Amino acid sequence: MQTTTPRTAVTAALAAVVVAAAAFGCGTGTAHATTYPGPQGPRDVHGAIEQEWLHLRADPGAFQPGPPLTDELRTPIKTGAFNHFERASIYWSPTTGAHEVHGDFRTWWASLGWENSYLGFPLTGELPAVGGVCQRFQGGQAYWSAETGAHAVHGDFFSYYASQGWERSWLGYPLTEEYPVTEEGGLSGEVAQDFQGGTLLWSPSTGVIAPPLRVDLSVSSEVRAGEAVVSQFTVTNTGRETISGAVLDAVALASGEGDLRGFDDYPPECDYAGLSHRYCQLGVLGAGQQRTFRMVTSTTAADAGLVLSVLGSVEERGDDEHTFLSNHVNRGVALH
Repeated sequence: MQTTTPRTAVTAALAAVVVAAAAFGCGTGTAHATTYPGPQGPRDVHGAIEQEWLHLRADPGAFQPGPPLTDELRTPIKTGAFNHFERASIYWSPTTGAHEVHGDFRTWWASLGWENSYLGFPLTGELPAVGGVCQRFQGGQAYWSAETGAHAVHGDFFSYYASQGWERSWLGYPLTEEYPVTEEGGLSGEVAQDFQGGTLLWSPSTGVIAPPLRVDLSVSSEVRAGEAVVSQFTVTNTGRETISGAVLDAVALASGEGDLRGFDDYPPECDYAGLSHRYCQLGVLGAGQQRTFRMVTSTTAADAGLVLSVLGSVEERGDDEHTFLSNHVNRGVALH
């Protein structure tokens, strides 16, 4: 079975694949199974999976998986087993025990490859979080909120995320999985992950680098005059260090003469850099401080969106002046 097989869409063919209880007792040493009625006929549920299922059924405050859709099935590669139920799946392995996965977590986990993904088997059921829920797996911790959907944090990113206070911190909920950072000519060797509060970067030489700046593209006002559009946005220093010498870099996604006309009123610290590219010195930004800018574009550029990022140095850390402090945290977001 391919690791991307959608086991959540349990079909009659899947339901017909039976792992006999006498041949495989799920971690309890028993060769006996209990048959329970299900919408597709009687199904065998036994061992640790049965115990977890019965425990959930007996708790009125717990999530209810519903009746079984399959007999117990072996996981195809790793040592383990699972049963699909009407509203959830319960997975077991010798080292993790039995835990249910349901809803968006199950759909998302399936898209990664189930227990064969980097997450492995679940370690818990769904747990409450501030503004959402989370679930622990062998290879990381999954987070979900109505605004962000389901994503996992693992490895060095998870260690840093935990040190900041998880979803309660300035980072908020993850917006993506880890992804490789590309640069002209190919991969840079760095890895990044986007969160509500900014993007974390990782490289073998530096470990995790947290962006002290966040570019907020929420437009507070917009004025359209003919072919020109003036949009207002804010740069906020969400870190704990004072930032000096950073540069706000703006690139229009649409190409063509006059797409990016520059920062409003052309303040002295903002320099011209090309028809679809502008940059502006941010000056000194203390922790928690922000600056508001107005960008003039053509309607073409405004409709297509801008890539805004912050380049600069943090004096206390002596970073290279070309370090990405925001790492395009809002890349490709339209300004209207």
